[in-house]
Parts: sequence; structure tokens; C-alpha cells
Amino acid sequence: DTEAAIVAFRQAARLGEGDEAAQALQGLARALRLEGDAVKAIATYERLVKNHGEWRGLPLVLLELGRTLRETGAPRLAMARFY
Repeated sequence: DTEAAIVAFRQAARLGEGDEAAQALQGLARALRLEGDAVKAIATYERLVKNHGEWRGLPLVLLELGRTLRETGAPRLAMARFY
């Protein structure tokens, strides 16, 4: 259930710290993307990049962000995130 996942990830992102919060934001962005809300997914990915720039999972997040940007018709922004 994607809607329940979104609620759970939002709560975990608010309550978590460090790696836990970063993982919750990644899960939230993925769930939003699956739900078809690319704009919110992009905003969540960007928040993750901004607030957790040293997180070890960041390369995968940047790839997912780039793919989401590409799917929304923003290839130049996607390329910037890919590299």
C-alpha cells in the first residue's frame, strides 16, 4: 500500500536522525515516485541531498533523482544530477 508507506516514511523522516532520516527520505521519495507524484518525489530527493550530503547512499539517490527529472521532461537538470 503506497499511501501507508508514504505516511510511515514521513513519520520516520521526522523522527529519525542521521542515516535513519536519510533512508526514510529515500523511501518517501521512492513511494511518491511510484504513486505518480514526481514533483514531490523530486523535492524530497533534493531535500535529502541538501540535508544529508555526506550520506553513503547519496550516489544512488542522485541517480534516482536524475531519472525522475528525466521522466518529467527536464533532461538538462537530470544530466546535472547524473554527474
